[in-house]
Amino acid sequence: MEDRKMKLKQHSYFHKGMRIPKPENLELNREKLVISSLPWGHRDNIASYIQKLADFFVAAKDDAEATSPFPRYPQYSNNLNNLQIAMQVVNDNLFKQKNQEELQSGLEIIACYRENNEFGWVSYGGPDILLWKNSGELRLLHHANNLASHRKQNCSPLPKNMLGVYRSIHPHIESIQLEDGDKLFLLYSSRLNPFHIESFQSNDRSLASLVNQLFEKDPKESFWIAELESIA
Repeated sequence: MEDRKMKLKQHSYFHKGMRIPKPENLELNREKLVISSLPWGHRDNIASYIQKLADFFVAAKDDAEATSPFPRYPQYSNNLNNLQIAMQVVNDNLFKQKNQEELQSGLEIIACYRENNEFGWVSYGGPDILLWKNSGELRLLHHANNLASHRKQNCSPLPKNMLGVYRSIHPHIESIQLEDGDKLFLLYSSRLNPFHIESFQSNDRSLASLVNQLFEKDPKESFWIAELESIA
């Protein structure tokens, strides 16, 4: 599989009364890094924290001997370790600068990269990651529970895990090996779970196809979805 960059192609649908924060995204084509976050509370300067995460990741890649303020784990690649440390740094900064005295802002966030056929991500909170195979099978790679996903009634998403709320966090860290033809999507919705995935049927493996099926399934449900497009 050739080395390719990633780019977000996104779509959102917000039903009246079903609030989802407008995502804050950052793409670094040279580093093949995509960061997607959902800011809760005050959004002032939130983009600067996302940029700081990206800057730390880039700096760590360029300086392998740099001292890390947080532990590295031998079971993870350098990229994954750099990404999880960058997220820990941003959490620490956000907590101290925004929330130590009074809770003002929080971030549900996922940061992901592509290195040849390796796809890795570090996340805290949403969104979910979907993998659509050449066979037509749609798989749920990562599900980020929010508090609303456990309720019977339709309601707006309620964040469970957010950067900046606590001094220390335990982010989700993972990577997979992609195969030719694999397509990746990010999805934020209060109701999606592994059992709903089985009901998706389409030979058209496109973002538009997913959007149409999400809307047909429940037109009262708000969602944000993005395809992680591979570009040469």
